[in-house]
Amino acid sequence: MPGFLLKGRCEMRAGNGNGTVRKLSGRRNKPYQALVTVGDKVVNDKIVPDRLSLGCYATKREARMACYEYFRNPLNAEDYNITLATVFAHVESEKEWKKAMESAMVNAFNKVKYFHNKRMRDIKLRDVELMAQLVDGSSKSTQNAMKIMIHFCFEWSIKHDIVNKDYSKYMEFKHTAQRKDKTAYTKEEIELARTDDMQMLMLYTGMRISEATGMKMEQVKEENGIFYFEIVKGKTASSARKIPVHPQIMYLIEDRSKTYVIEPHIGDNMYRKRYKKLGLPHTPHDCRRTFATYAKRCGMDEFYRKAILGHSQGNITDGVYTDFMLDIAYKEICKLEY
Repeated sequence: MPGFLLKGRCEMRAGNGNGTVRKLSGRRNKPYQALVTVGDKVVNDKIVPDRLSLGCYATKREARMACYEYFRNPLNAEDYNITLATVFAHVESEKEWKKAMESAMVNAFNKVKYFHNKRMRDIKLRDVELMAQLVDGSSKSTQNAMKIMIHFCFEWSIKHDIVNKDYSKYMEFKHTAQRKDKTAYTKEEIELARTDDMQMLMLYTGMRISEATGMKMEQVKEENGIFYFEIVKGKTASSARKIPVHPQIMYLIEDRSKTYVIEPHIGDNMYRKRYKKLGLPHTPHDCRRTFATYAKRCGMDEFYRKAILGHSQGNITDGVYTDFMLDIAYKEICKLEY
């Protein structure tokens, strides 16, 4: 590595084209700024060197090494200073994620806001360890999402010669939340649930919580005397479906002047919090599990059971079950008894 020459009291310059280390004034934790010349620019009608700051460092040696590393693998100014947030934006635009995957990646990225404006080349093992701590004790899926998200960012950066090492492979988690046993409601729990319209809607339709809380009266349709809930889009292609209204919950759609089927309206996250206060050994999703369990016990046809739940079964065209007949679906859902 070339030796640096003293230039005045505050600046040390290497041989031609090898960068400059400048000592900044005042008391600073990182007083040494590494600079390299990347071209020329016009300032006040004069042509002057266009310098790129490689960052500030605690010691002269670290600043010199930054210059040395830059000239080993020179990048343009934009790439050299690219942040984690910008890298993730590139990754997100280039990957063709399904909706669930995209949601998991965005949620993981949002958990590391502290690092969003940090240069990608400055993210090292210690930073990755801190990211892991942010989801320590979370579910396995949440932890996997964090590791995959940061891996994608390192992968993209390596591909574009911004970094040369993927620290995500060293990401470890000390604690993982134990997965709770998912079970259907008991008969007694179902009877207690009859006082909660939201649970009734989910128990008699198998809807996901987001579908139930977002269900509007305009989605309640009628065809040949059969009322049904129409779900246009959702988590998967098969989520678009028609769910006949079970006789036990006809009371929920009697007032056609409402905006939502369940009022006062409450979002899925707020309902989860309210549900938690009920003290049940379940999650709202267990209503859907209960529907599936009891539908099978009651002899509901497998095709229509899967169609009502929005499960994929291979005969879907443009998100619609090609063999689905509403009148038969109504007869099948009426088999459900709790």
